[in-house]
Amino acid sequence: MKLFTLLSLLIITTQIQAKNPKYIFFFIGDGMGLGQRSIAEIYKNAQNSDKPGSTPLRMSLLPTQGFVYTHSADSYITDSAAAGTAMAIGKKTFKGGVGVDVHSRASSISLAKLATKNGYKTGIITSVSIDHATPAVFYATDKSRKHYYNIAQQLSSSNIDYFGGGCANGSSKRNKKDRIDPTQLAKESGYTILQSKDEFYNFHDKTKKVWAMDDNCQKGADLPYVIDQKAGQRNLLSYVKKGIELVDNEKGFFFMIEGGKIDWASHANDGATLAREVIDFDDSIEYAYQFYLKHKRDTLIIVTADHETGGLGLGTTKHQYTLYPKTLIKQKISIAAFNNKIAKWKKSQVSFFDKLNEIKTLFGFDSLTKKEYARIRKSWLLTMNPKFQKQKKKLIYSRYEPLSDECIKIVSERTGIGWTTNSHTAITVPISSIGATATKDFSGYMDNTDIYHKLAQYLTK
Repeated sequence: MKLFTLLSLLIITTQIQAKNPKYIFFFIGDGMGLGQRSIAEIYKNAQNSDKPGSTPLRMSLLPTQGFVYTHSADSYITDSAAAGTAMAIGKKTFKGGVGVDVHSRASSISLAKLATKNGYKTGIITSVSIDHATPAVFYATDKSRKHYYNIAQQLSSSNIDYFGGGCANGSSKRNKKDRIDPTQLAKESGYTILQSKDEFYNFHDKTKKVWAMDDNCQKGADLPYVIDQKAGQRNLLSYVKKGIELVDNEKGFFFMIEGGKIDWASHANDGATLAREVIDFDDSIEYAYQFYLKHKRDTLIIVTADHETGGLGLGTTKHQYTLYPKTLIKQKISIAAFNNKIAKWKKSQVSFFDKLNEIKTLFGFDSLTKKEYARIRKSWLLTMNPKFQKQKKKLIYSRYEPLSDECIKIVSERTGIGWTTNSHTAITVPISSIGATATKDFSGYMDNTDIYHKLAQYLTK
């Protein structure tokens, strides 16, 4: 009897897993390798314990796990446009290509457009600008990811039901004055624009196409880093919740949800900001998982990355077999926000001694060694020296101010984490999934183009 019951359960489980999904959540953590996942889990543990350990992210608890090769058609080390294109249309392309093949042709439609064509509702959500490389490949085509305006104006004719998160980097305010703003183009094409809090939270019309964006988009048209967000400010999860509310229907839906600022924090080698971004991204995965629990037979959740950024290593020669993650918890500001603060300091011509205590507070430096003090002092002088801007390219600093870079480097050194680059790497990235067909299709090693082909077969049935 027990054997019969066990066999029955196995048959039922197999049937559930074999059913084609009706609701598909495709999560892309931009730049999120195993190191990025691990630092977030260690950070979560350190928030509540003094003992070594990891508090698993929801994505790590999904039962089916694998790895993805990320190379582009022209390089071992890809960029987001080429990697996103591979997953969105199933074809390798050159770095910078958006939704096109190696010949710059729009020879295939994206998963999102395929879903729309076959009657599914669709949504594209991101924490960076809506015309940035990863979201762009799901609704636009262009030979260059840098053509923000051309990409942004394709949003209005995309027929995607819901866009959420960032504004358009290619808005007319940032380009030629004679161009019509992409937001206006979207309105003229029937999209409802939700920007203020009242508009966002009070809108419930499921018959309208929607572009929901932050009411105070930053210079890069992105959402603020989680570490810098003010109370009540909308984050990625806010847009995911609204998206599900508006597109949920009997036929089904397809969502592409990007944690884009994981990549940006990794480019900046900002470990504290990165950990918070991964955790915030995982909150949206948790919300999708709760949806899955109510619709197990019909839901598929996939979580992966387009590439790894930063070459993040959890362990350095200096600290050898130790990590100090609580150092990250003490940091109160992202490198980007601190850079903006420096710009204001320059205008007011404050002195190093006026701001030293504030610097220490923002980065959790209870005290400084003589060497650390000397490094911060030197980087202050370089930052505040007008002549330095002409010399900057000759020195080893990122696009941020020397003072910002130096403070972040000290945090990393104290924590015991290391970075090999401010760019991308060629390492394979994890893929995690649960739900209909997950075990069959998304375990083991695969190419990033395989993800498209596996998902496309569901969307055409």
